[in-house]
Amino acid sequence: MKIHVIHGDLTKTKTDLLVVNEFEGVKKLAGATGAVNDALGGIIDDIAKEEHFEGKEGETLLLHTHGKIPAKRVLAVGLGKREDFSAEAVRRAAARSVKNAKLIGAKHVASILHGTGAGGIAPAQAAQAMAEGILLADYDFNKYQTKAPEKRGHTEISDFVIVTRDAPNVREGKHGLEKGIQFANASMYARDLVNEPPSVLTPSHLAEYAKKLRIKNSELSIDVEIFGEKELEKMGAGGLLGVSRGSDEEAFLIHLHYRPVTHVKSKVSRVKKIALVGKGITF
Repeated sequence: MKIHVIHGDLTKTKTDLLVVNEFEGVKKLAGATGAVNDALGGIIDDIAKEEHFEGKEGETLLLHTHGKIPAKRVLAVGLGKREDFSAEAVRRAAARSVKNAKLIGAKHVASILHGTGAGGIAPAQAAQAMAEGILLADYDFNKYQTKAPEKRGHTEISDFVIVTRDAPNVREGKHGLEKGIQFANASMYARDLVNEPPSVLTPSHLAEYAKKLRIKNSELSIDVEIFGEKELEKMGAGGLLGVSRGSDEEAFLIHLHYRPVTHVKSKVSRVKKIALVGKGITF
């Protein structure tokens, strides 16, 4: 899936599914959502009343445009109460957009940049959250599937365009989008490892994956150290080695050491160190 941030007018955007939003308790639609509603002759307001759509977080409202605007359908997503709004709400709204698009078979999706107006979210932060929500909702571990996704009833979204009426938001949005894509790709990389069968992801293979994470530059440093059974014996890691005796595979302990920018530049830092211990057990 390709994701873009562009400057444009949602009422003139040709797409299979056009995504707008609404906060809970709003009496009159405004901004880009209001513009789409006006272009449709107030149909969003009318159907929202009929379907008791109130803009609560998690609510969605899907309707046909009947040719009144270039988009075939419009999806309104609820953002919840404005005072509770956050980047996480943006992330979830974007994810719901993807799930609804797949349900109706929409391959081309265009969306408002959630939260940059009344929500008070910075364009970069909003675009980052949207990228994360879009890609993680689209994630599908199909490496061992013999049938193409569409033959399994899964619609493949080809492009997701984030449209903003404010030209200055595009540049910031693109920076946030890039960061969100990186974060989402990292999450999906971890999901792929979790979903691999144990016959494929053996301890030695997991160690090889870990080695690929090694990086060192002016921005950050990730050191990777792999301890084999001899090193583990010296450590006195009897519990780990005891569990490993039930396998034909050699045991490994993977140590990743991440140093953020402050550590790399100053070398000496008073920032507290945090240790995360993961039970990535595989046989």
